[in-house]
Amino acid sequence: MNPRAHPKTPGKRERLTALGVLGLIALTAAGVFLRQFHADPLLSGTAVPAPRSRPKASPPPAPPALNGTVTDPFTPLSPPESFDSATLSDKINGKADLYLTAGFRNLTTRRVALKDAPDRWAEIFLYQMENPESAFAVYSQQRRSKARPLAGISRGYATANAFYAVAGSYYLEAVAASEDPDLTRHLESLFRRLWESVSEREIALPELAFFPEKGARLDQAVLYIGGAFGYDGFSKVYAVPYDAGGNPMTAFVALEAGKDGAEAARGYIRFLEENGARRLPDPDAAQGIVVLDLFGWTEVAFSHGPYVAGVHEAEARDPALALARALKERLSAK
Repeated sequence: MNPRAHPKTPGKRERLTALGVLGLIALTAAGVFLRQFHADPLLSGTAVPAPRSRPKASPPPAPPALNGTVTDPFTPLSPPESFDSATLSDKINGKADLYLTAGFRNLTTRRVALKDAPDRWAEIFLYQMENPESAFAVYSQQRRSKARPLAGISRGYATANAFYAVAGSYYLEAVAASEDPDLTRHLESLFRRLWESVSEREIALPELAFFPEKGARLDQAVLYIGGAFGYDGFSKVYAVPYDAGGNPMTAFVALEAGKDGAEAARGYIRFLEENGARRLPDPDAAQGIVVLDLFGWTEVAFSHGPYVAGVHEAEARDPALALARALKERLSAK
């Protein structure tokens, strides 16, 4: 019987391989053992995901009044631009103070052109003001000469190449680059859509009821905020031009809220006298009506409650005094 052969002694390479396998098994076992004490952060919600690129924010939409109004035959030449109090002068240099004093909030503009003729273009201006009176103030103080009224728009007018109106707290302008008839005709249609897109378009100006109707040009009434006639002591002044039998003049009513009207009137009269006016004899002096001559112009001033009222730059004394009396009577009846 042959003797049993002894197993072959493993070599160095086999021993190293075996040790490596045993080491991997030991590490795996240790990892499993430790893992049971640590929750998976992705499953537990504690993991911080890798940063992902965010989509770019969309630009703010155009104001509702400018969306939907630019339709055929117009096409936008540019997206809407917006200006605030700090940047308004960049757009309307030289006029910004008027808007800021009246109560400016924001201006949005946009250029449009006829689709078949990009050289025939126009620009739309949408001024958001503090309130309807603020909008009326900037509208009325910039009324252009040779303007024609816009049918159906109570506070609106047109010139040869532009359209202007008040719509609630907004003051609107649409100005064409030329007087081209087709361009201005289509621009008027766009302007009307713009005006109609503003809610609460009509505005109430109850102070205009103070002015006597005879000879009044109420369609040319002006509201000054922060001073009038070179005098900065007034807060808010309504002024209406009159034609009294061929004698032009302006009647005014200033509301000095929280102030004594008599004191405010004295301040205005003192301002006139400091600038060369001299008082004239007045049969109505007992009623507090003061008549002055300012280098040939007749000025009249009086007070009633919180109001200062009178006549400015009249060419003749008697018609000015008659208008002042009628104005005082209207104020007394309110």
